[in-house]
Amino acid sequence: MRRLVIAAGFLMASTVLYSVGGGRPFGNNDEIIYAQCGLEMAQDGDGSTLHWQGKPTFSRAPGSVWPLALVFKLGGSSPRALRFPFALGSAIGVALLFLLGARRHGETTGAIAAILFATSAVWLQYARVLVSETLLVTWIIAAFLCWEKGRERPKWILGWGVCLGFALLTKQIVGAVPLLAPALDLLLRQKLPRRELLLAAAAAALVTVPWFVREWIHYGRPFFGEFLLRNVVARSARQLHQSSTRSFYLEVLWRREGVIVLICALGMVHAAIRRDWLPMIWALGVFGLFSLAASRYDYYMLVAYPALALVAAGALVDLGRRYYLHVLTAGAWAALHVIPALEPTTPTDPETGFLASIVAAQSRPEDPLLVVEQIPYSARYYSQRFTLQIVFDAAEYDEIRFIQYADVVLTTDIGSIAQQFPRWFAIVPKIDLPRSGTLGAVRALAETPRYVLLTNVIR
Repeated sequence: MRRLVIAAGFLMASTVLYSVGGGRPFGNNDEIIYAQCGLEMAQDGDGSTLHWQGKPTFSRAPGSVWPLALVFKLGGSSPRALRFPFALGSAIGVALLFLLGARRHGETTGAIAAILFATSAVWLQYARVLVSETLLVTWIIAAFLCWEKGRERPKWILGWGVCLGFALLTKQIVGAVPLLAPALDLLLRQKLPRRELLLAAAAAALVTVPWFVREWIHYGRPFFGEFLLRNVVARSARQLHQSSTRSFYLEVLWRREGVIVLICALGMVHAAIRRDWLPMIWALGVFGLFSLAASRYDYYMLVAYPALALVAAGALVDLGRRYYLHVLTAGAWAALHVIPALEPTTPTDPETGFLASIVAAQSRPEDPLLVVEQIPYSARYYSQRFTLQIVFDAAEYDEIRFIQYADVVLTTDIGSIAQQFPRWFAIVPKIDLPRSGTLGAVRALAETPRYVLLTNVIR
């Protein structure tokens, strides 16, 4: 009971922390993709397939979009309402990590691990936004906790299977991390409860297989090609958006987390000495595989953060207990990260969303919104109009088509695209206004420091 009370405290404190600033507008980034997919899921009633502008997209599993669709169904639409399920899910992950650490090495280790994890710079950043990795991490921690509890009460292994299934429905391939638990036990020649393990495998299949079968029946090879081949195999071999080296994650860790990286390194050695293999292989495996992949982003490494917190906490508690160094370190760490996190943040490219809101108020539902040389995600969400992205560079066009989150054309003649529509609106960067001469008779409806909103609707 005491552990549950402490876990509840971590849950409430983390939920409050991650909800701070939740009402800020969405930026023109991945958050708006999740929000739009959740809105379209709620509107079309298809809880299985994600859609963008009414067209199916298979870039990700639906698990991270379901909470957003539910919020829309319940009448919520504000950024705060949409971010809350992700803040809550992240906070649940913190509470579960305390329980996992406490079960493996005691309540002190669990508490220190939860503090280090909850207040790490990268986790703090993404626990407050819409991103699938935080929900994925929570399912992974829950799976490992169920497995640990299953050592004494084998029926808990069924919960491990359920969590594995939902992890796979949140993120393809990476959702299989919970399989590390039985694999390690097999390598260490520990006895596995075969009956419960088979039931757990059946539970995982019951959660995941119907979705795969349904998508395959409805969409066939395009689903398989995009969901697995393009968004896993091809993306692992092709750099997108940014160029990086294989030391990318180590550099991000050092830059964002600072001296705690040294404690994590010490924790790895400490875990090896006491043969605490699970968090070691969990962390090293994630960093190793993601470092080999060509596309590297800081939020990918969130999957390894609970393991790093566990090994760091283990070392701090064992080596720093005498002078309460573990408590002082965790407290200083939390203060250094939480205080900056409470400061207001500016959304990415708020100007596009502002102009798109004007389009929503002054256009007809059938009027398209052309977005010139800019990401069209917030334009789509805030206008709820068909958005067409116009790009001038062939390399940029190929990358956008590879990601397939937007309707896009490659041209330097904006007018040739606009004339296909009787009425249109266009967000044009001021730097590209000289190329808009072929648009014909237009009027400027609004402008921001970077963009001008043009239309051929003359009043």
